[in-house]
Amino acid sequence: MPTSQFIIRGTGSAKPQSITLIFRYENTHLKYATGFKVLPHLWNDQRQEVRNKAEALDRVLINNGLSSLRTRIQTIYHELVADQKVVTNYRLREKLNSEILEDQQSQSFIQDYLIQFLSKAPTKSIRKNGSIGPLKERTIKQYRTTLSKIKAFDAMNKCKSKFGDLDESFHSDFINYLKEDESLSAETIGTVIKNIKSLAKAALRESIEVNEFVLTPDFFRPTGNSVFTFLNEKEIQNIFDFDLSDNLRLDRVRDLFIVGLCTGQRISDLSRITMDNIVDGFIEIEAQLKTGTAVIIPIHPMVQHILDKYDNNLPPMISPQKFNQYSKELCKVVGLHEPTKGTKRILTKKGQRITTGIFPKHELVSSHICRRSFATNHYGHLPTPVIMSITGHKTERAFLTYIKKTPKHHAIDLKKYWDNKYRSKREVVA
Repeated sequence: MPTSQFIIRGTGSAKPQSITLIFRYENTHLKYATGFKVLPHLWNDQRQEVRNKAEALDRVLINNGLSSLRTRIQTIYHELVADQKVVTNYRLREKLNSEILEDQQSQSFIQDYLIQFLSKAPTKSIRKNGSIGPLKERTIKQYRTTLSKIKAFDAMNKCKSKFGDLDESFHSDFINYLKEDESLSAETIGTVIKNIKSLAKAALRESIEVNEFVLTPDFFRPTGNSVFTFLNEKEIQNIFDFDLSDNLRLDRVRDLFIVGLCTGQRISDLSRITMDNIVDGFIEIEAQLKTGTAVIIPIHPMVQHILDKYDNNLPPMISPQKFNQYSKELCKVVGLHEPTKGTKRILTKKGQRITTGIFPKHELVSSHICRRSFATNHYGHLPTPVIMSITGHKTERAFLTYIKKTPKHHAIDLKKYWDNKYRSKREVVA
């Protein structure tokens, strides 16, 4: 009858020692490095597991891993016997390595690893500020948020991100997504990035392939207030009125851009609008792609002009990448050169970086500016729930982080209110 035993060397050592699997069968044995280490005084040789001590931070991970190895090697042995194959150390090791590699490849997906991490979170201990204790519920909640953001990001890109993908491009694209699509604050984005970095370090300890970039200071947490850009109503009117008769490409981009600015919809939802969605002066969207929210939008006069131009259809759709590129070009041609504080990607010797600074306004334009401009320009003029019903925001808190009126804009609105309120009184006095 085959038997399994785990042993450690250097039982008197003060340093973590490797745990080795000894599998005895048919008058021989296989030695197999488990990849796990433990401090000798935390190892219970009789029970063949790590002791239940507060300082044994990876106790659950190691014990589960050892239990899985014991089951695997027994199963592999009996499968070889059942197949009437000669059992050798080579065959046992090869099969075991293959199964472990398959597991590691599965766990190399960030969201899969996170799901497993969260399943064990209630019993996991961590070391912080010199003391050891369980993960707090607040921390677990933050990891759940991280999982939801990774899932949404992967869904948008139609892929599953791996720890091996955590390079400069991922860092830049993911932060930009969290800022633009999720409208998260710099603080929340920082927490998500910190969690991914911590998970990558844990995955590396489990021999999962991890991109080295995530372990460097360049995989940083953004700090400070996020800076976003919007177009005001005068700028939108200038774009609408600009003569582009000599540039058919930009003319079509302008029309598509105006529809986005006047409907407050994402490019992914604009691309799905057909004649069937246009009913009695309204654009009806059964379910926004990202939120699943049903939206009905009255047709703006500018949009009606564009629909008439294209026989009650929208302009030909282009890819989001080209839309971002061409909309910048469009706004440059129109003359949106005003120095504006904002965030953009710049190319450095180390790759692309998201940088906040003062840039010509047209350089800060992307598809996200459409929805943000719609929300910002209508805020204060319509009840907030009305605007939210069109943008698809679920909560007022999320909506208020999305609009980008500065203190100066609010001051101007207040001045206009006072001017209108007291103008009639001055006229009566006069």
